[in-house]
Amino acid sequence: MVWPGKKLRKKRRREEEDMINSNHLEGMIPPDLGKIPATKILTLQLNNLSGVFPPSLESVNTDVALSNCQHATRKHSYQHWCLGDKLPDMQSFELSHNRFSGVIPSSLFNLSSLIDVYLDTNKFTGSVPSTVGRLQSLSSLSLYSNRLDANNKMGWEFITSLTNCSRLQHLTIADNSFTVGSCQARL
Repeated sequence: MVWPGKKLRKKRRREEEDMINSNHLEGMIPPDLGKIPATKILTLQLNNLSGVFPPSLESVNTDVALSNCQHATRKHSYQHWCLGDKLPDMQSFELSHNRFSGVIPSSLFNLSSLIDVYLDTNKFTGSVPSTVGRLQSLSSLSLYSNRLDANNKMGWEFITSLTNCSRLQHLTIADNSFTVGSCQARL
């Protein structure tokens, strides 16, 4: 694979995986990256990417890991992605260690095949969508070190919805703005 102006150290674990991490990549994500037909897992961790996510990446049926894409932004808000329609087979969604902000889009949890969700160490705000309970195969949910809040019954509904996630093994929500005003609520 060619990255503009860069020879890549490409690691392949399996035929369907492209690991392009730790290449000291800078600049924008090339639009053709989303057109790799056999890729099921795409890892771009530990780079310094910036600019906008190419529209072609929205329609990729792969697992996407974009950790440490420190300056990556979208022209159109990710809150309006129809993720369930565009990425129906995705099993892992990792956007950790970035600077993403705003609310977590509830459409993320329409991806019924998701097993792992890593949104930690960003600047997400608002409540965790209770739609997270739709993910019956969810094993790991990492939301620590954001600006998420829950200060009333509605804000805590995501905890109740997680009872539907019978395979959940790891839940991390530390370092947010969660509060319990009264000990009358059952957690």
